[in-house]
Amino acid sequence: VYTVINLLELGRLKQHLFETDPDAFVVVNDTAEVIGTRFLTWEDEGFKRRP
Repeated sequence: VYTVINLLELGRLKQHLFETDPDAFVVVNDTAEVIGTRFLTWEDEGFKRRP
């Protein structure tokens, strides 16, 4: 799975991944620029924000 997220979402993603699979292998890369037109939020995909 490859995804591009912002720093605020990174913590949420890591928490979810390691709660789901503590042995998950994850690579995080810093990106200076992303080009494209279709960027969705978690909510756009049907996920709900935690309080």
